[in-house]
Amino acid sequence: EAWDELWRRLPHLWGLHFMTNAGSYRSLNELADLYESLVEGAHPGEALTLAQGLPNELQRVQRDLYFLTGRARSLPAVAGLIERDPGQALAEIPGVEGGPQFMDALREFLKSHGHLGQPFDDLTLPSWEDEPSLVLAEIRKRLLHAGEDPETQRLRLHGEAQALANRVRERLRDRPEDLQRFEEALGLACEAGPLTEAHNYWLDRMLHAHLHRFALRVGRRLAEASIISDPRDVFFLHVEEIDQALRDPRDLRAVVARRRAEHERWGAVQPPKYLGKPPDPSPPPDRFEPRPTEQAGDERVLRGLGASAGTGRGPARVVLSPDDFGRVQPGDVLVCASSNPSWVPLFGIIAGLVTNTGGVLAHASVVAREFGVPAVVGTGDATQRLRDGQRVEVDGTAGEVRIL
Repeated sequence: EAWDELWRRLPHLWGLHFMTNAGSYRSLNELADLYESLVEGAHPGEALTLAQGLPNELQRVQRDLYFLTGRARSLPAVAGLIERDPGQALAEIPGVEGGPQFMDALREFLKSHGHLGQPFDDLTLPSWEDEPSLVLAEIRKRLLHAGEDPETQRLRLHGEAQALANRVRERLRDRPEDLQRFEEALGLACEAGPLTEAHNYWLDRMLHAHLHRFALRVGRRLAEASIISDPRDVFFLHVEEIDQALRDPRDLRAVVARRRAEHERWGAVQPPKYLGKPPDPSPPPDRFEPRPTEQAGDERVLRGLGASAGTGRGPARVVLSPDDFGRVQPGDVLVCASSNPSWVPLFGIIAGLVTNTGGVLAHASVVAREFGVPAVVGTGDATQRLRDGQRVEVDGTAGEVRIL
């Protein structure tokens, strides 16, 4: 009955997800439309920097991770264990000097942000609360490469947003009607715009974390009853099959084996943009999806949308699976298909961002602006064209990625 109730509730919660998105994206879209009509030659992501640097959940994650790293750094025995092996450190920290105090601080961090941590929308992946060693791995990077205080960075970015707003106000000083429209659009975007990531933090990641945890509890029941071999086999069954197995137990191990083989086979397939015939006419591009971009004749240059201004250089770190997540180090240029709020710790250390998908309102773009990371999105095939370790330059103003 609990399993059934869970799936009855989910559509309502996802309904809240889309209701929240509608208002936040519309407020930012309207600000961008107005700005681009008032400021000739504005680049695609420029208007949206007006709403950057505001206090929000993602800024709080970075700040709290920064403080937790500081606590570890102040306890040499704890820091030494984390630097040596984050995976093993969790079991050893309670036994060293300062260890219990650090574990208290870690528990407080997880109480607030433990529902994050899944690098992809894959229900099999655990949250930070399920595997705290994932947090220790991010702390290790910061212990080895100390970065800027996130609050100092946020205030600087907020100052840049205010400076841009003041320049627009000066431009519109003699056009009171346009100035009023600008102030109204900016005010609404600053109020509602942050919900683009707040909904993801509170709804998407929270739902993922709780559903993952509950599914494993059900999986343990099924494994104890010899319906499946291992609790994680539950992820290879359909919702209705699990319901039936709980009510009328039967051996599903052969079904799991067949599904596992199917999953591995389909996991090797590169999906097309459309299944079947593409829509005719094609849907008009918007700020959430990439706009068609003409690629440069130079094979060493990739073009996309400049989603976050500035220039960054570093080795490309191509992230395609959870196994790649931990390899991203300070100063790398993150290259991926897309991202979610669990990637926030990476945005605090990378030199640039390149994605295959997304427009200037996609998650990766919003977060890149929040943390001042130069970003080019919607390149289409950056994860295929860029090799891991290749030195690249990201120009988030021009929307270009250059292989050095």
